[in-house]
Parts: sequence; C-alpha cells; structure tokens
Amino acid sequence: MTSCLIESGAGVSSQDLEGNTPLHWPISIAVAEVLLNNGASVNAQRNDGWSPLHCAVYSNRLDLVNLYLNRHANVKMVTSDGQTALSIAADEGNLAVTELLLKHGANPNSHDVDSHTPLLGAVIGNHTSVVEVLLRAKAEVDPRTENGQTPLHFAAHQGNVPLVRLLLNNGACRTATDRFGETPLDWTESQEIIHLLIDP
Repeated sequence: MTSCLIESGAGVSSQDLEGNTPLHWPISIAVAEVLLNNGASVNAQRNDGWSPLHCAVYSNRLDLVNLYLNRHANVKMVTSDGQTALSIAADEGNLAVTELLLKHGANPNSHDVDSHTPLLGAVIGNHTSVVEVLLRAKAEVDPRTENGQTPLHFAAHQGNVPLVRLLLNNGACRTATDRFGETPLDWTESQEIIHLLIDP
C-alpha cells in the first residue's frame, strides 16, 4: 500500500500543519523502511523541533529507534525546548532505549532550556535503573536546576531510599544547598533518608 502511494506521487517527507512527516508517527518497521528507501528524511524536524527519533523514543519503539539510528538519525538533535532523544528516554524510564542511545553516542550531560539533564529527569521519574545506566555512562551526579536543586534533592523528597543510596554511592553531595538555602535533608520526611544524609 505504501509503495503504491509513493508511486502515485505521495510525498515521503510531506508535512502536516504541525510539521509531522510520515516518519513522525508510530508506523511499522516495514512502512518506515519503505519511506526511508524512497528518500524520507530521518532528521526532519516538526514545528516544535521533534524529529522521528524523538517521537520513536517517546513511544518506546525500540525497533524504530534502532532503525533510525542505523539510518544516521542525529542522536544529539535538540527540540525547541532543548530536549534530546536521551532526555526523553530518561524522563519516560525507557531503559533499553536509553542504553541504545548511549551506545550511539548520546550525551548523558546534555541540558534542556530549564537546565534539566537526563539524570535529573530519570530521578524525578523515579526510574532507578535508568539512573544507574546514566551514572555508568559518566553522567554528572550533581547537576543543578535553575533554582540550584540537585537530583539528590528530588530523590530525598520522593522518599526513594534505593535511589538516594545510589546517588550517594556515586558521590552526590549530601549538603548541596539550593538558592533558598535548602539541602536534600530539608526536602525529606523519610527517617531512613534522614539517617543516610546525616551519617556518611
């Protein structure tokens, strides 16, 4: 069907009002391959800067992510708000996609317009396994938000003991102070986390 449409003149990179091309949608691998083989741009960006790779990552389509990367999708391309494919994968807790993007050279320390890194997004989402993978990839453990909070602030606030342990074991600063003078200790009500932060 796709081949017939292309033969009849349908544009493989035609865009709708939001800038979506056919590759931006959660299509099958077979359809994606036909489109790419007929000249569709794997790095086309819609109005908000999202590429087909960003969309495939958000949908947790490991098959499409792998295809687009093998067809030279730009793994470092950013959206209009500064998000990379890796930051989206980390936000969504997509572990296998995160690992694949890192294997293809994604930057674990990229920042969006709000100064959020993939690690911070994974922490806020309570995606401990993704945090572990990012730390192994040399993600900075104490990136700061615009207000000076670190991932440890958010992990403490969420009461996630394993995540707090993981960050501390990777060198997170337990006394990091934000612009309001608050440390991770001020952000938690968990007695277990309080003990972890007080007793090195």
